[in-house]
Amino acid sequence: MKFSKRLASIVPIALKQVADHFTIPENFTSWPDFLKFATLYSLIGAVTLSGFGPEGTQGLGFVAAIVHWFLHLFVSMMIMISVNSIGIIAGLQAPWTLILSVISLPFILAFPSLMIDTVIGVEEQEAEHTVLVYAYLQEVLDILHPAISLAAITVLFAARTVTLTKKLRESLVHKVSTEPVLQTVLPQVPHHLEQDLIRIQAQDHYILVVTKAGQAIVHMPFSQAVKVLTGFRGIQCHRSHWVRYRHVLQIDVDGSAYRAKLDNGDIIPVSRRRYARVRAETALKGQFRTNNRGA
Repeated sequence: MKFSKRLASIVPIALKQVADHFTIPENFTSWPDFLKFATLYSLIGAVTLSGFGPEGTQGLGFVAAIVHWFLHLFVSMMIMISVNSIGIIAGLQAPWTLILSVISLPFILAFPSLMIDTVIGVEEQEAEHTVLVYAYLQEVLDILHPAISLAAITVLFAARTVTLTKKLRESLVHKVSTEPVLQTVLPQVPHHLEQDLIRIQAQDHYILVVTKAGQAIVHMPFSQAVKVLTGFRGIQCHRSHWVRYRHVLQIDVDGSAYRAKLDNGDIIPVSRRRYARVRAETALKGQFRTNNRGA
């Protein structure tokens, strides 16, 4: 037996002891940092689990048991992070990405678990006529309970990589985007503001240009700026505001007033005439959410 059901209670206890001396950062700053942290976590967790001498690794030497649990912990973590990241890149919102990663863990983990058990020698020799499909289904059943227990703490790592994954998604979107370079249509915008335009706002004969990297005042009529931005996926959502669709997080509805909340924290008005268009475009990305705060 690889992952006995008894491990469903052992895993949380063992990993709690690890967590007591092993604080997970609020957010990882880079993928290499995450991999280093995940490797160390898996190693400490493997040593702790091996010390319990669970039924799943009885008969193995202490070093072999550590290798066995290290591979299971590390692979489980990579599966959770991968599914969660794919969900975010695809446009799913939390907590659905995390729920999906937890549900899929035992089904994906079963394949590498079979290989690990076979290579290390945990798995008893099966009859030659045993088919792969049967072995896979049996493995899924064997690891179901402990896999959910593993997911309970592994999900913390997945949650801490959301920021990194969103940066990756923005990078991928930017690479495949057919939108123009910001400074080619608004040459007055300083290059240190980079390319990720969020919104512009009318200010008399000037416009306020807001990007992910900062903001600047540019001498240009608002109407002219809206015309040169036609190559971007955005809209003049109000008489003095233009916004890029992909930066709209939600729209608050307060009676007859509409306000868009952007991913940089800004809140801008949306006219009733443009509300339906903004809603339709942002809903395609799975980013639209309406908060009715009053009729």
